[in-house]
Amino acid sequence: AAHAVWGATYAIEPYVMAGDVYSEPPYRGRGGWSWYTGSAAWLHRAAIENMFGLQLRAGEIAFVPCLPSHWDHAELTLRRDDRTLQVIFCRPGAIAVLEAARHASAEDLSAGQWLRWDALPAHSSCLVRLPAAAPPAEPAETAKAAAEAIIEAPTVSTAAH
Repeated sequence: AAHAVWGATYAIEPYVMAGDVYSEPPYRGRGGWSWYTGSAAWLHRAAIENMFGLQLRAGEIAFVPCLPSHWDHAELTLRRDDRTLQVIFCRPGAIAVLEAARHASAEDLSAGQWLRWDALPAHSSCLVRLPAAAPPAEPAETAKAAAEAIIEAPTVSTAAH
């Protein structure tokens, strides 16, 4: 919405999720159904399932997290069938969070380990240990990787043959 050219065309609020974007004239590029809660719910679900690696199957739950490397910890609380599960994702350097998880009697849970939802107590906590974050790349390495990642657009000829 802030883009000089496409912002005016898109014409919806930058803080909501568009349900669709028109592809035909006269509204090509315009966002639609901007307060359609279904699109926001799908975005929320995609974020939770992908970042936390949330996997569900008949009465079971597992996590295979893929959190950003600069996050030292995160928490997710799930509620279902009168049960509450607090899941703490933590890297080794987050000492205070690890200590708090131990104090809360959080059970260790391996990435990909399945839990039976109906076997959980009414209130439970789990600790999923994340690997240590990789050290930040040197600026020269980052620039080189970015340069290698640039893909040139193909040339399109409009001349008649």
